[in-house]
Amino acid sequence: MPGKIIKFRKRGGEIKPKYPHPIEIRLAELNQTKIWLAKQIYRSPQWVELCCKRKILINPDSLITKRLLRVLGITLDYLILGPNHGRNLTRKSGG
Repeated sequence: MPGKIIKFRKRGGEIKPKYPHPIEIRLAELNQTKIWLAKQIYRSPQWVELCCKRKILINPDSLITKRLLRVLGITLDYLILGPNHGRNLTRKSGG
């Protein structure tokens, strides 16, 4: 179920919930991997992993972000707000 807490991390004695990144959720829906995504957007798998761990901030105006949105078939709202905020998927053209 998208947006649901899937794991817990223990840091310093307290348990914190882990929320999956919208990129990870969309990749799971598409049955694709982070390596596949990295090849599609001309970035390294490590870069994609850092984005999913929220170590790299994604600039909304960058060319990489536009590639990411096109490849995953999502909107910027989906990427920022997550899958639970309305219908944020774009329609795929037949190509």
